[in-house]
Amino acid sequence: MRSKALAAAKLRAGQARSDLQGGLRRLRSSLSHPSCLAAAALVGFALGRRGATGVVAGMLAKALLAQGAALLIAKAQQRQS
Repeated sequence: MRSKALAAAKLRAGQARSDLQGGLRRLRSSLSHPSCLAAAALVGFALGRRGATGVVAGMLAKALLAQGAALLIAKAQQRQS
């Protein structure tokens, strides 16, 4: 009985990991568009002015913007080669 529960938990953890990786891939691809980067910058700026919760949200938005900008630069360099 215990091994069945452990196997089920491992299966759920694997599925959650897979879902997270898929979500991150979709986020990276959507952030590679300049309009999405601009929207993220505006949201990050607005959230950053909201106190402690906004600071965390602003830091997350900045990290996402940095990741998106790196992807845009890599794509631009790839097109030029």
